[in-house]
Amino acid sequence: LDSVLGSICHRAGSYPDVLPLCERCSAVYAGILLGAAFEAALQWLAGRRPGRSAVVLASLVLALMAVVGMGGIYGLFHLPGSVKVFAALWFGSAIAFFAAAALSRGTIGKEEPFPVRLLLPLLFIVFSQQVGSEARWALNCLGLLVVPGLIAGFVLVNFAVAFSVLGAIGRLPRLVVSSLLVPVLAAGEHALFRLWRSAL
Repeated sequence: LDSVLGSICHRAGSYPDVLPLCERCSAVYAGILLGAAFEAALQWLAGRRPGRSAVVLASLVLALMAVVGMGGIYGLFHLPGSVKVFAALWFGSAIAFFAAAALSRGTIGKEEPFPVRLLLPLLFIVFSQQVGSEARWALNCLGLLVVPGLIAGFVLVNFAVAFSVLGAIGRLPRLVVSSLLVPVLAAGEHALFRLWRSAL
């Protein structure tokens, strides 16, 4: 686990005693876990499918994180820690949204009311402000979500990718083959992360 964490993050955060990764990376994986739980409740349990506005919103979130990330890497601008955590949480939830949408493609259900989509970012705003103000409970919660979020991210995203690519075969074979491909894809990504980190 330590090798995996070291390959995906520089781990030079301000709270190494609480967070296994830096604040931004910790928030990304926490966002994936929270987003996956939100999508499970909304899409699968409540039988609601996302509308076009939800797809547009999630796409804009991915673009926002790209701007925030590149700006930070190249020193174009400096953002407060709470803004970075908020953007990372929302980015992680957007990843979970697209993965869940890929898995539930073709299912029938009522289109969700768009305001429901705003509940998660509102929660992220409050939580990221608490992290930015160094509230211990918020940092501890973020730290507890990192490893489960990392596992959920690797499993959910890789399963969704494999499940989507194997669209020509039946649903049950797709489930079986996709499950078998998850550890293979995850191992390949881990190797790529290590190469990327060593090149920096």
